[in-house]
Amino acid sequence: MTASPRPRATRAHPAIARRRSRVRRAAHGRLGLRIAGAAALAAFGYWLAVGPLMTVSGVTLSGYPGPDPSRVTALIDQAASRGGSLLAPPVGDIRRAAQADPWIKDVIVSRDLPTGIVVQVVPARPVAVGVPRAGAPMLVSRDGRSMGPVPPGTTLGRIAVPSPATLPLGAALPKASRAPVAFIAALPEEDAARVRGLTVRHGLVEGRLTRGPQLRAGTPGNMAAKAAALSAVLAQVNDSDQRAAQYVDVSVPDHPALGGPNADPTITRGTREQPRKAPATAQSVPSDPAAPTATTPATPAPAATPQPGTATGTPAVTPNAGQTSTSTTQ
Repeated sequence: MTASPRPRATRAHPAIARRRSRVRRAAHGRLGLRIAGAAALAAFGYWLAVGPLMTVSGVTLSGYPGPDPSRVTALIDQAASRGGSLLAPPVGDIRRAAQADPWIKDVIVSRDLPTGIVVQVVPARPVAVGVPRAGAPMLVSRDGRSMGPVPPGTTLGRIAVPSPATLPLGAALPKASRAPVAFIAALPEEDAARVRGLTVRHGLVEGRLTRGPQLRAGTPGNMAAKAAALSAVLAQVNDSDQRAAQYVDVSVPDHPALGGPNADPTITRGTREQPRKAPATAQSVPSDPAAPTATTPATPAPAATPQPGTATGTPAVTPNAGQTSTSTTQ
């Protein structure tokens, strides 16, 4: 069986071919115009967004409680002019510039048409008063920076700052002041107001309480738990017992102790922060105010065997941390 011949391809009439060619060129031209128009529109939008018409030209600062609003406004204005526009203000740069001031915790940026922005301040509050070796006291922020002069009537707790003079606004306190600041910041306002002279001395956080005893907080760590332990002690012990005590020790937060007027001051100084049995002159206070106190009398210790070189009935005292051995010779 023979295959049928393939039909010959017929060529279009020259007029039709020319018309098809013109249609294709017109379509290509319209596509090019669309692309060019879209590019021009995008360029115009970009210019509109970052060009002079939308440049931030005014900053309004609201809610700033600190002493130098003109300086803060200048810093924010400088940050806003470095990039962005009214449509997309540089909020990150504005926030970093504003937080250079210790009175500013955060900011909220909004537009102020036609070309301005409003920066609403979320204020930071001072937590303590820092007292340098010389010079005027200064307010101290939670992150350990100077917040400027102390206004009259301030009732915040006080820390001793190892600085020879008053620090300027925004300057960071010495590293040794971080633990005292953290301790006071973790206390309730009423308890924090009673703290005086809190500092790090010989590696230990020490201070005193108004209308109360010396305060011992041990090594500079776990300050929040130690502050909670102090609040628990102050809530359980009445004012007269607090005034009569020699020290309150919260160096071990789970085992705070209130030392009486005859307590040995070397009991806790220099010792490790490990749970230990309270001395006979110290009143152990549970860290949880709801915890019951023990009422069962202690079992008498067996009589000590006299040792050579000691009087009969006078046991030798085994040396403890911070104590010396004592004995009575015949």
